[in-house]
Amino acid sequence: MKSGPDNSGVAGLVAERYELLEVLGQGDDGEVVQAVDRQHDRLVALKMRRVGPEEGRDQLLAESRALLELEPHPALAVVRDDFFLDDRHVLVVDWIDGTNVGRIVRERGDPGLAVATVLGELPAIAEALDHLHQRDRG
Repeated sequence: MKSGPDNSGVAGLVAERYELLEVLGQGDDGEVVQAVDRQHDRLVALKMRRVGPEEGRDQLLAESRALLELEPHPALAVVRDDFFLDDRHVLVVDWIDGTNVGRIVRERGDPGLAVATVLGELPAIAEALDHLHQRDRG
């Protein structure tokens, strides 16, 4: 098994299943990579977070389990898998084709998005958040 993306670029197969295509974003503690799930022939996003030896792996697994058990919702990416890869926790989610909010704000927000634009999206956001929190009530 190859260990996945590093500073030299994206290459290889992760978990003998996910073919890495492109790093979409990087932060201090991880990165998001577009990949192809070769087992199911579909695009996915791998959210790869670095995990230190002192961090609670059990807590990460519990959070992943909660996401894996969620009923699908049209405004949320479906979580398909999670695993540890070397010093990273990998969360596999369905690929959602579209423009990310950061890009929309950079392109159309000066200094921010129009109130009407934001208000128009609030019902969908609120419904998605309610869906996420229903697990706590059920």
